Amino acid sequence: MAGTTAKADALRRTVDSSADERSRLYALLDLARHYVDAGDGVRGLESAKEARLIALRLWDYEAAAHALNSISVSQYHRSEYVNAIATALDAWDYAARGKNPLELGDSYYSIGLSLFGLGLIENSERVVSKGLATIADAAGALDVRIRLTRMLAIARYARDSMDEAEALLAKAISLAQRSTATQLAACHATWGVIWLRRMDEQYGGKPIVAEKLEAARLHLEKALLISEREGDALLVTDRVAILGVVAMLEKKWDHAEELLGRAMENARALDYVRASVISTVYLARLYLERGDPRRATSLLGHAIEQARRGAADDVLIYARTLLARAYDKEGKPGAAADQRELIDAFREATAGARKRSGAEATRLVARLIDPA
Repeated sequence: MAGTTAKADALRRTVDSSADERSRLYALLDLARHYVDAGDGVRGLESAKEARLIALRLWDYEAAAHALNSISVSQYHRSEYVNAIATALDAWDYAARGKNPLELGDSYYSIGLSLFGLGLIENSERVVSKGLATIADAAGALDVRIRLTRMLAIARYARDSMDEAEALLAKAISLAQRSTATQLAACHATWGVIWLRRMDEQYGGKPIVAEKLEAARLHLEKALLISEREGDALLVTDRVAILGVVAMLEKKWDHAEELLGRAMENARALDYVRASVISTVYLARLYLERGDPRRATSLLGHAIEQARRGAADDVLIYARTLLARAYDKEGKPGAAADQRELIDAFREATAGARKRSGAEATRLVARLIDPA
């Protein structure tokens, strides 16, 4: 694996060596976007918040909108959906003040992402479609258009319209041929992940379709190759972890163990919470399926500890679900029951919060969907 952190290190050096506040601001915006692209909600949030403070001090509305959009997506990755929508609406306001259609488009993306997280798929689609209309004639909007098209594909996947989702991702990949390597890799990775999520028991639980699993693997391998060429250790680690999940679903146990173990070690070395949690959870599931519950238990304890730092709620729930299974197999019914009680309490609290959040989110975005 390309174990260097060349890209992040270079961006961090630029931040630290900036001779003036404005140069530091732009370097921080690039660093925050780098973490956002990797789904690192911990460091993305830290870098973007620092950038926001500088942007507001300099009265730079465009930079403030950019920073706020990165904060919003980072909050999404931490399952802080209402905060994410409120932040994205602030970004929309600053972009409107600065008359910047690109940041406006990115704000629609951020809002749509959080609506998706809350399960408000129709509203998410409407917001994203409005974002695409907003940037239709804007110069330099290619990256924003790709992100919005990719988001629309994810919404179609959530509505079980896989043909439409794949057509949109094919369009996004075509657009990304003229954009950055990061955008192209993200499109391939998204295509792989939506099929993987559809079939994996944690999410869709649909029957495994060999040809679709193969297609998912090919897209993820393309994304991995691009990220390796870019020297982007975070995205390399993330994609190796997801390829490990593919190998596990293919029941290629040894290969899956090698990929997931490698991703876990690199994620820990990089202090990369998202990939650390994903690789550790699925490595534990692999050991559980191969009849080693004690090893699974040890790994899941670490995954839960890491998830508390800033991972998505569903991953934390899944880790505890696997931990309960592992305790059952170890002959520890009391410990298993404790985990299930924690899961039920967490789900109840989360469901209530999401219901309230959904109502608040709908109210917040009403002026964007139906301005009249």
